[in-house]
Amino acid sequence: MSFSNYLVILVAGIIFIYAVFKQRSKSYPPGPPSLPILGVAHLHPQVEFWRTYAEWGRRYGINGLISFHILGRRMVIINTMEDAINLLNKRSGVYSDRPFPTMAGVLMRREKSIFYISYNERFKMYRKMMQRSFNPTAAQMYWDIQDHEARILVDNITKFPDKLVEHLRRNAASVIMKIAYGYPVTRNDDHFVVTAEEHLRIGSIVGRPGKWLVDSIPLLRFLPEWFPGAGFKRQARHWSEELYMQFLEPQNWVKDQIAAGTAIPSFTSTFLRPSDGPPADAETEDLVLWAAGGLYAAGADTTVSAATTFFFQMMMNPGIQSRAQAEVDGFFETEKRLPSLHDQAALPYLGSIIKEVLRWAPPAPLGLFHCTSRADVYKDMYIPAKTTVIPNIYAMMHDESIYPDPFVFNPERHMGSNPQPDPRECAFGFGRRVCAGQNLAETTLWIQFALSLLTVNISKAVDQDGKTIEPEIAFTTAIVSHVKPFPYQITLRSEAALSLCRDFGVYMNDVSKKFHRSPENSPDLSEADFLARKQVIEAVAEWAQGTGMEWPPILYLYGVVKASAKRERDWGHLVFTDLTTMRFLLVMVFPEECGCGNYSHHDYDALAKFQADRFMSLATYLYHDENKPHWVRATYVTISNGYALDPAFLQSVDTPPNNDTGKLESIDMLLKQSGKSVPKIMRYKVLGSKDARPEVSNVWKSKNARQCAECMKTSTKDLICRLIHYCSRECQRLAWPTHKLVCKKTDKVQGLD
Repeated sequence: MSFSNYLVILVAGIIFIYAVFKQRSKSYPPGPPSLPILGVAHLHPQVEFWRTYAEWGRRYGINGLISFHILGRRMVIINTMEDAINLLNKRSGVYSDRPFPTMAGVLMRREKSIFYISYNERFKMYRKMMQRSFNPTAAQMYWDIQDHEARILVDNITKFPDKLVEHLRRNAASVIMKIAYGYPVTRNDDHFVVTAEEHLRIGSIVGRPGKWLVDSIPLLRFLPEWFPGAGFKRQARHWSEELYMQFLEPQNWVKDQIAAGTAIPSFTSTFLRPSDGPPADAETEDLVLWAAGGLYAAGADTTVSAATTFFFQMMMNPGIQSRAQAEVDGFFETEKRLPSLHDQAALPYLGSIIKEVLRWAPPAPLGLFHCTSRADVYKDMYIPAKTTVIPNIYAMMHDESIYPDPFVFNPERHMGSNPQPDPRECAFGFGRRVCAGQNLAETTLWIQFALSLLTVNISKAVDQDGKTIEPEIAFTTAIVSHVKPFPYQITLRSEAALSLCRDFGVYMNDVSKKFHRSPENSPDLSEADFLARKQVIEAVAEWAQGTGMEWPPILYLYGVVKASAKRERDWGHLVFTDLTTMRFLLVMVFPEECGCGNYSHHDYDALAKFQADRFMSLATYLYHDENKPHWVRATYVTISNGYALDPAFLQSVDTPPNNDTGKLESIDMLLKQSGKSVPKIMRYKVLGSKDARPEVSNVWKSKNARQCAECMKTSTKDLICRLIHYCSRECQRLAWPTHKLVCKKTDKVQGLD
């Protein structure tokens, strides 16, 4: 061997020794004592990992930062807010990836999952879609849904108080399913909800650290399914197929609704059939499928966790509950209405309670795991590439140096001139992986808590001897942690508030109860008129029961559908709507024929079509664009057919109307035909306390006098719009930014647009 060859070997050896020495000299963050190969597998807890990680951080860590490995899989635990901000926020370019575990990721083929996807172009597309749909401004379009479902929640709690958590789960599921798919949840055992809950259960099992040996020894994934001990592969394949179908089924339901013209605006329908472009291609459909599927997993269980903690803490702290109730009571007594999401600034103590709920028991104590995309050095500590980085949110929220007396539930820590750090900065994640639905989560909790505090009282349960039962404070162990079931008792505290909660949505005009009575108790209707309408209402109710969706009858003033109304209290024809108030059934009731021989005004088919078009035009004009009706289906009943509905009418296939947009130009004429009875359409959207809104309350005090939509004073002046009135140019100027969103029939006014 030549001298040059020896020299090459010598240099290579020196380089190798230097590399090994340098690698060994790199100092990982400290951690608990570990064993060769096993690491800390023998020490790793089986429950409430976050508590153990926090203790290890105090005992072994540098400012709480620790690291360890389990069978070669290295993890870094961040236990302080300072390190989380420095690493996950300020160095997000390094710490924005996700670990891709073999079981939950590779074997279950979850590379497209919003929770496991790498920080790549597809992830950026997900974030863009989420930001477009759920930014603070866009999220307001879902406030009606959240308000509606919160009222249902309160109603259910008062009816069945022993099923609190079940009601919270139904509420969270209904909100998410409506937002994600426009799908109405009418039963607790709804198929889509049951499958989505199964998705959460599977996700909790496969995501548990240390549960699957294949995560630590990835080579095991190459074992054939029939091999002894390889049952995990069969399970992964089964779960993968099951989870994909759980995403696909609701999306296919939305596509069917779009094809039928009955799709309710939702996250999925917006991207599958955008208003400003062609239908989605296959690639976009796949993006929407995985993004929408992740909404339920991200939003439903975490909301239930926080809401359960709220009720638990109100029970444990009656003084805090009383103070919060006094705040909402004061609002209720002053404003003479229920609080809405427009009133968040008016209830600051409630806002502090929400912050303290998220701090005291963060729904995801360990957040979602991050992963380093390349090696990094932090405070002279080496963090290799592909290291799993876990933010211990529980430890951050219970850091005594930031939150004194961290285990005490104290909303006042978030109030005053010097509040403690806002826990929402940590509770919803970090960096480029922060929760995109934070606005939805906060507003859902706010309206739930506000209406619950106003309506009910929760206290500790008592045993048979009348002694108070002291509940145990314990939590489940999963990605999303919950307070374990606890004994309690709920009592009604405000009949008035509950009554208003039950008058939500179309129920404000639901006339079903009237026809549960006898004809003699309805002096405004003759017996024949009463029984005719009762028969129609019962027929529609029987049909609706078979569809699984409610279709209550809503009473619009007679003048809306019959131009010859003589009095406002006259009963006209019946209008039925589903709970979206976007689809209508119009049943015209003709109690008798005059026998004049002139059948031109007895062409009931033509009358039904005309009144359906007329109703459609009025509703389209007064509703917001996103809430305008999709269709109105009309028919009639007469005394000659015994007021019997044709079954074919109820079973008809619904198609979108093909109304001439020019009908909107004649809207004022239609209103004049109705006399002074302006249609009472309850489902128009209010964007804020100073919003312009259609005048629909019959408040005209004198001839040509109308109520200003801004200051509510009466004036004869009529500026800008023929349906929305202002008493002065100043009121007009104040209301214009929201007016132009509410009313599409406005004239351009210089200096206002």
